[in-house]
Amino acid sequence: MTGAERRHGAAFTGHVVVLSTDAVRLRRVKRENSSYGR
Repeated sequence: MTGAERRHGAAFTGHVVVLSTDAVRLRRVKRENSSYGR
């Protein structure tokens, strides 16, 4: 594995982590909004 590949893999992993945390945050906000609207 070259340095560029390692850097790309780290960036990809970080991107996936950001996407998953964003999805969790969105789901939590959606749940709060639905319970708040009732």
